[in-house]
Amino acid sequence: MDILRFDINKLFMSCRTLFGEDVQLNRQFLEYIQETGIKSAFRQGALMTHPDRLIHLDPIEKEQKTELFINLNNAYQDLINFVKARDNKKVIIEGISSTISNTQQQDNYNLYRFYKGFLPKRELLFGEFLYYSGNVPWKAYIDAIVWQRQQRPRFGDIAKKWKYINDDNMRFVLKNRTIGEPIGETAIRLSFLTKLQVRTIILHQRMNQKKIGEFFYINGFLTKEKINSLYHEFIKHNIAFKTKKIF
Repeated sequence: MDILRFDINKLFMSCRTLFGEDVQLNRQFLEYIQETGIKSAFRQGALMTHPDRLIHLDPIEKEQKTELFINLNNAYQDLINFVKARDNKKVIIEGISSTISNTQQQDNYNLYRFYKGFLPKRELLFGEFLYYSGNVPWKAYIDAIVWQRQQRPRFGDIAKKWKYINDDNMRFVLKNRTIGEPIGETAIRLSFLTKLQVRTIILHQRMNQKKIGEFFYINGFLTKEKINSLYHEFIKHNIAFKTKKIF
């Protein structure tokens, strides 16, 4: 196992996301945390934000909660990777972030679990369908959501373009955003945007984002032919539940 370098500030941010804002962070805390504690904190957070538990929320609220879960999941992965490297004495903590090669990332994907079970008896988004049908692993599904959001117009850019908010107020929102808090919720909390404005921006983002199936094709998980075939199965599944969602 190669020596991995970890940015201490990023580790602290992951700790706050997983354990809360009140935790007292220092290098000793990083030397102390164990996998069992990380997993326990993740399970508690997942109970509130896991996509499977957001069935009854409207699409916008579901998307905001899903963003919180993604942040939680990323923090969990960062800390688990750190602890494993630390326990194998293969880690350097510093202020310089490290990167993992594409080859390493592809090897890691082979370790991620695939769903085994029946399709949920409810309407699904296409990415959910690909995961629940056992065609892509869980981590790839989460990575696809993150990738899709990175491709679409930025929330703040849209809000400023539409003159919902000016540069100074947007900087204030970003400065006062709590760990893991969606930017729209921060803007609402600080009274710079209304719920309607936030919903309108998010809908615009969703309408201008790339299709999630493209992620699985360009990263080698599925062929175009397989994606097209699965898409037809997805449509049939959702017809049974009277839905038209395709994002």
